[in-house]
Amino acid sequence: MNDNNFEHTRLLTSVEHIWKYSLGVVRDIFKLFALEVQLAGRSLAIIIILAIVATLLLLSSWFSLLGALLTWIMTFHLSLIVGLLILSAINLIIAIAIGLYIVRISNNLHFKETRKQLEMMRE
Repeated sequence: MNDNNFEHTRLLTSVEHIWKYSLGVVRDIFKLFALEVQLAGRSLAIIIILAIVATLLLLSSWFSLLGALLTWIMTFHLSLIVGLLILSAINLIIAIAIGLYIVRISNNLHFKETRKQLEMMRE
């Protein structure tokens, strides 16, 4: 009877140690998760700031290119208004081409084949 009591106490002690260890592991995992969330937040903020800076640099480069093109157009003895109209037309053509491309590839967002398979499964 004494050995049985000892085994029971030993088992309860082991379970208690496992429980405490498990709680410690879970607590450590949550601490690690919290630290990684902080790191991800900082990284996302830096990425957004750098994306804004890159966008501003790209815009300034585009405007510089347009200024250079306007200067080049003016060497053909065209007026400033005609040069600006030509640049506006070029920008408009590029914007329309990009818009048409966006409309064309937006069809890929509808998951047509997946929907077709799901409809076949319903039947």
